[in-house]
Amino acid sequence: MNPGTVADLIEPEPCGPGLFRGTPQDTPSLRLFGGLVAAQAVVAAGRSLTGGKVVHSVHARFLRPGDSALPVEYAVEVVKDGRAFAAAQVTGRQRGRTLFSATVSAQVPEEWPEHQDPMPDAGDPSRCPSGHPLMARMSPRDPELYRRRFAGLDLRYVDDGLRSAAGAPMPARWWWRVDPKLPDDPLLHQAMLAYLTDFTVLGAALRPHRAGFEDPALESASLDHVLWYLRPLRADGWLLCDQESPSAGGGRGLGVARVFAEDGRLVALVAQEGMLRIPPSADGR
Repeated sequence: MNPGTVADLIEPEPCGPGLFRGTPQDTPSLRLFGGLVAAQAVVAAGRSLTGGKVVHSVHARFLRPGDSALPVEYAVEVVKDGRAFAAAQVTGRQRGRTLFSATVSAQVPEEWPEHQDPMPDAGDPSRCPSGHPLMARMSPRDPELYRRRFAGLDLRYVDDGLRSAAGAPMPARWWWRVDPKLPDDPLLHQAMLAYLTDFTVLGAALRPHRAGFEDPALESASLDHVLWYLRPLRADGWLLCDQESPSAGGGRGLGVARVFAEDGRLVALVAQEGMLRIPPSADGR
């Protein structure tokens, strides 16, 4: 098991033409963390494309749970590699069984007129409360495991006063930053965003019901995860995740988010659907 930070884990090891091996990460549930799989798939696909193309979207599907004690084998098929656009299909496997599939698209950067949503007011991230105590509520009482898993991540939240039935804050806006700095490789920063968004975006679907991931009666699992990279970003600078949930029902929930750089640029959009079997009494009505 790699003892380094999260940033050390997102670069999978090449092990043959179109083949990569990703190091796993300890998790409380022993189930492979989907954000890490998505991040490693982004890097594997990006390393397989040519011509200076930059990843602009990821459409990932989680097909079955993985084992956090085993590496993931990634097979990359370059489906298209044209002059301006390219696409690669990435399949993640353990023990020969497919657990993950993603389509990663890339483009040669172009200059055209642009527009974006304005950034909402979220205050100074350095003055916002740390999100680590909230994350620790979802982990067993193992300080060493928690420290290893979140080493190098600075997580802050904007407290809007909403509390879960258990009394925990339920923020709709999060500040994220990786520390120390990452190399000047745009692909690694994009991969880190895939990792980070798997922490909180689906949780937006729990807010209307005042439910929390710490509730042992809650059943949850990510089903798919979509990212659109809109502008260059740095994951070692502050990023604001402004998230909401348009719908939940039928045992599924949908979270969507806009991600802004600290300077106000809209750098990404994210959507995530997951299985969310929320206890009927969670909303406290």
